[in-house]
Amino acid sequence: MYYFISLQIEEAAGNMLMLSGPLIDVYLTKLGEEVASRLRRNNSTGLATFADFIPSQAFTPIMYLIQRYGGQVSHFQGRGPYGKVEIKITSLEVLEAVLSGERSDGRNYFMRQHFDRERTPDKKVISHYRGVTEVLVNEALPFTMQYSSSRHKVKVSFYRQKYDRNGMVENSVLQAAGSS
Repeated sequence: MYYFISLQIEEAAGNMLMLSGPLIDVYLTKLGEEVASRLRRNNSTGLATFADFIPSQAFTPIMYLIQRYGGQVSHFQGRGPYGKVEIKITSLEVLEAVLSGERSDGRNYFMRQHFDRERTPDKKVISHYRGVTEVLVNEALPFTMQYSSSRHKVKVSFYRQKYDRNGMVENSVLQAAGSS
C-alpha cells in the first residue's frame, strides 16, 4: 500500500509555497536517499543510523509537516531556537507520506530488491532475484529523528529487515519485537 501526499496538509504546512516548498522537498529527498542507501545488500538486519545537516529555517516546516501527517514531535531544553527536538514516527504510511518519492523522481526509499548477475557462455547476462531489504516502522520499532537546533544536525535511526528470495526473514529477532 502506498500513502500519497495530502495536498491539504502540504498547503497548511507551507510546503506549497513557491520558494520554501522545493527547498523543503530537497531536504526531505536527501533524507530519503540516505535511508535508501542504508538498505544495501551488505547491510545486515537491525538498527541503521546516520546524521545530516539541516538548517533550523528548513527544519521548522519539516517538523510541522511531520506533525501534521501524524508524527510525534517533542521539544526538550537546549540551545538554539528549539533546543533539542525528537520526532518519532510509528507508522509506515506516515513515513511514506513525509519521505515520499513524489517529492523528487518517484523512487521508493523504503524497500530495495537485491539481484545477482550471471554471465552465460554466450555473453548474455541473467539476473537472479536474491531478496529484499525493507524499513520496519511500528510502535516497538519507530523511525526517530533527533534534531539539535544549536548544531543544525539531525540524527536519524530506523530498523531494517532483510528477506530472502522466498520471502522468509533472514533474522527473526526484529520480527518478534515488532509483533509483540
